[in-house]
Amino acid sequence: MLSVDPVLRLYCALDATFPDSPSPCHPAYPGGTLAVALDAVPWSHTVEHRPALDQSAYSHVMDRVALPLVRVFRTLLDRYGLVAVDGALAVELSSDLALTGRVVLRDQAGVGRLSEASDDEKANQALVARGVRVLCELLSGLVRQVESARLSLPRSPGSTAALVEHVGPAELNTLFEGEFRFLRPETEKLLRGTDLGRHAHSVSTEQDAVLRQVLDRVTERAVARRRDPGLSPATVLIDLDFCAMVPHERVLAAAQQVAGVRAGAPNGIVELASPESLPILPCYAAAGWEHFLELTGLRRRYPEVDWAEVHLDFYYACFLPWERLRSDSLTPGLVRFVRAVERNGGAVVFNTARRDRTRAHTRHVLDSGGLLTQRVLTTPDSHQRSAPELKVENLGKLTDPYVVAVFDDLTDNREALAVEAPDAIQIAVELPGFTSDRARAERPRDGAAVVAGFEMLPRPVEPAGEPPVPALSHVRIVDRLPLADLSNHPIAAEHGVRLTEADALALIEQLMSVADREAEAAVAHAERNLHRQLRAVDDEAMRTVTRLHHMLTRRQFCRGPSSSYPLEIAVRDMLGSVSAGEPITMVLPGLPIKQCRNRLKAVGPLPDLAELGFLIRLRELWQAMRRIHEPGIRVHILTDGLHFQRNPPALVHAYSQHIRRYVHMIGMAEVIDVSDMDEVAARRLGPRILEQRDSIEAGYRDRLWDAFAGLDIATDPVGTVELIVARDPSRGWHRKSADDTLSLLDVRSVITSMLNMVATEAPAGVDRQQWSVAVLSDIYNVTDQGASSELLAGRRDVLRQTLDAAVHYVAAASADRALGYERMFSSRVRLTVNTPPPGRCGFAGLGGSELLPWQGTAAVDHHGMLATDFAISLTDRGFLPVFAPMLGARQPWFMVPTPVVHVRDRAHGAQLDSSFAAGIRLRRR
Repeated sequence: MLSVDPVLRLYCALDATFPDSPSPCHPAYPGGTLAVALDAVPWSHTVEHRPALDQSAYSHVMDRVALPLVRVFRTLLDRYGLVAVDGALAVELSSDLALTGRVVLRDQAGVGRLSEASDDEKANQALVARGVRVLCELLSGLVRQVESARLSLPRSPGSTAALVEHVGPAELNTLFEGEFRFLRPETEKLLRGTDLGRHAHSVSTEQDAVLRQVLDRVTERAVARRRDPGLSPATVLIDLDFCAMVPHERVLAAAQQVAGVRAGAPNGIVELASPESLPILPCYAAAGWEHFLELTGLRRRYPEVDWAEVHLDFYYACFLPWERLRSDSLTPGLVRFVRAVERNGGAVVFNTARRDRTRAHTRHVLDSGGLLTQRVLTTPDSHQRSAPELKVENLGKLTDPYVVAVFDDLTDNREALAVEAPDAIQIAVELPGFTSDRARAERPRDGAAVVAGFEMLPRPVEPAGEPPVPALSHVRIVDRLPLADLSNHPIAAEHGVRLTEADALALIEQLMSVADREAEAAVAHAERNLHRQLRAVDDEAMRTVTRLHHMLTRRQFCRGPSSSYPLEIAVRDMLGSVSAGEPITMVLPGLPIKQCRNRLKAVGPLPDLAELGFLIRLRELWQAMRRIHEPGIRVHILTDGLHFQRNPPALVHAYSQHIRRYVHMIGMAEVIDVSDMDEVAARRLGPRILEQRDSIEAGYRDRLWDAFAGLDIATDPVGTVELIVARDPSRGWHRKSADDTLSLLDVRSVITSMLNMVATEAPAGVDRQQWSVAVLSDIYNVTDQGASSELLAGRRDVLRQTLDAAVHYVAAASADRALGYERMFSSRVRLTVNTPPPGRCGFAGLGGSELLPWQGTAAVDHHGMLATDFAISLTDRGFLPVFAPMLGARQPWFMVPTPVVHVRDRAHGAQLDSSFAAGIRLRRR
């Protein structure tokens, strides 16, 4: 289990196999390690000698002791049904008494297993409660030990009780809140009633599936709209009370307000006077009120009370005075779900029976959560009709709505809306801790799916008892990741593989060898496939071009539809060179810079194995093409790291220099030319072209800023982007043609693509990656009342940087088009790494990998296929870094799944499984 589970591999060891050192061996400490009881750790020494002195003592202890304790407890319990119950957990220290970041199970007999028998529920709860006590005692001991060592751990102002019921830093509560999210529902149930119960959180797979189904429907509609722009966008209707908003404070206040003396309750209704102690709270629908009385037993205890009258009083107390509406909170997951709907091409409309007079109170809650622009449909102040009628009437306020889903807590509302939107998915929202209009044992009358909120699972759920299989995310945009819910592993680098130079060169040789064989096989396959077609062609040059075109559009080389590059265009591009017996010229813009400036995509600035694989795929294409046309090809890679964006020149030059080094390493220096786009333009179009371009670009930039005058994207991000779309003059500047090498994008599209590329400036002592997560996980929320002023300022800074970068990019692309940068090369094959427009050939450098090499971090999946993924996702999903001399010890060359890394002995450290390493190759499609 410890060798294959990604979490236990990092944070846990056994004190059993080796009497002198815990096992598995820690790869970073060849001198061996020690298992030391918590109260015997020399805290002052270990902290003073921590490897990263810029990390605070508090963060060091949290990362190396508290976090491992919690993650091991959670993983054993949630994934394997195991609980450490006898306190036999120790801390692992290196031979020089440094904290390794692992905890040690000193006695496996002290680990209890949950029973799978249904009648053992109480025994399981007792076992879990005992394990929780052990964990809390260990953490309490940690706090006492650290405080006695006077390591000046920070406290929150006014904090007295912070570690459950024990004294300690308040930040440990934050640790619990973060680490006990997205448990299996059965685990969350077992933790109820323990000291960790209030931190336990789960989301059912059924809820996850329903919400993803809605997003899929939104995406399908967006695709249809691209084919037929006249179609209306997908609309998702969401109710407010007990649906999009949680009226917890209002319900508590209303319950207390109706708890006083009345007929049938001469001493008042005591239970309502202290509603926090009730097992469940009422919603204000009549059916939900009846279920509340039944579940709490209040009707039986107070049979003489007129409960219908109490309900009416409760109902009005929930709304009056109207100011109480401002105390509502947004339902967990709502903001992220709304953003996902909008990102997928749809719109969210809040459809409520609230009166018009409550609009300001309603907007206050939505705006405070960052939902500034979504439409809210309210009802007339003087209405006398039912809520279902009013909600249906609200649909008439929308222009030709295409409703794909309806979220509402009340069945009557859903049934009425289903008549008007028969194809919409009907979804019942039943907030945890509140009653609904159905008994929980019954299915909704209208057959609606049931969700408890809007949260989705951050990653696939593995079957209980099995370690997760680390897999790629297959996500193309960072903001499609649930950033705030991804796990960071600060000690993962210490468990990585460190290749020797010989190992790294052997891997490069292996990739080239496989690629060369694939090229030879591809040519043989092409000859068989083209046999009949070629018999009808008399001209030998045309026969050669036909073969070359077939090769370029094979799945291992072609990105996007092969129809974008038809044979007649290939004849135009290649026939002259073939007839003259010359190499075929190919032009490929790309390889600008590693996108590492916020540490979410890549953690270092240099090209890794993904870029090298990209170049080897070009070598494979060269090998195939020269078997058909002996002079082969000549590839001009136009790097544009300084052309479209204001990147630090030193980073761009270091990246490009390393790319050229890779080109030499794979023997392609005579075939692949890597040059800066502007340098090539000056050589081929004349030295004055750059001066002209600067002037024209500045003009375009001024026109854009003039159009956007008075707009501040950092004040109302979503609304400002919509205004930018309305004012954007760039759409009419140029007409697209089949000869375009540079696709002109509108400003909004560029903002979306660049939002996660700009640099984030973390405060002193804060990890850059974690700061980027905090900033970008809810980047449009610049009014978050729960966020620090520093965080909100960070979001505003990123938004302004992004708009500036987008304007710069659009102006640069427009200048290129105006000056005819296409004229740099006359007869050539136009390759593109993006989905190709007509007349260009898409090039799949890494087969079907969703990300381009420079947009992320190289990763080899469990099948041995080389791809690219985001660093933050790879770490979360259980990939370990592999370092090589060409990039040094700080930036991984690529990452691999945990199970293929082995630590057999102290002397050799972490090593790749030999059979896995022998199977690493480029993806074919």
